[in-house]
Amino acid sequence: MWGAPLTNEKHALHACLAARDLQLDMVQLRIELAQRGLPPIAMRVGVNTGTALVGNLGAADRFNYGAIGDSVNLAARLEGINKLYGTEIILSSSTMEELDGALTLRQVDRVVVKGKTRAITIYTITDDVSVNRLSVDALQTYESRRWDESESLWRQILLLKPDDKISKLFLERISEFRLQPPPEGWSGEVYLDKY
Repeated sequence: MWGAPLTNEKHALHACLAARDLQLDMVQLRIELAQRGLPPIAMRVGVNTGTALVGNLGAADRFNYGAIGDSVNLAARLEGINKLYGTEIILSSSTMEELDGALTLRQVDRVVVKGKTRAITIYTITDDVSVNRLSVDALQTYESRRWDESESLWRQILLLKPDDKISKLFLERISEFRLQPPPEGWSGEVYLDKY
């Protein structure tokens, strides 16, 4: 966590850079494990920006320095969501806003996580500018219920990135919405009851 106990003006950027560095270290670790004949391991990271209660938490005989609160819970939910989208890092719109364009991000989706009623936009860190641009257009056409245009854009992303789980997920949703359209008032959000 950044910003406590010492103030950190670039807390969101430092959190995202740390998450990216962790994932780069995991690539090297997987190579080393493979060389030793061991199975690969993976991890996911959720990043959220908000207020939290920070300090020594617990009882007098057993305590840890940590953070609790709604913003911490959301970060934990975002960590789990990576599995659904095939990503390694997911960050919230509140973190994206704090970055002020310092990193290249791909918009992933609008989600309502378990225990919440309001949708948030989620992002992942990437350097693929072409996929990022196509994703923005694909999501806009998806949210506007322009299924043919959206499907075409998701397929263009798959041509650039054949293993893109995000595109495959949206193509499945579009196929389902063609049979049973979303309700009135829907603005592209998905309810993730498991996360």
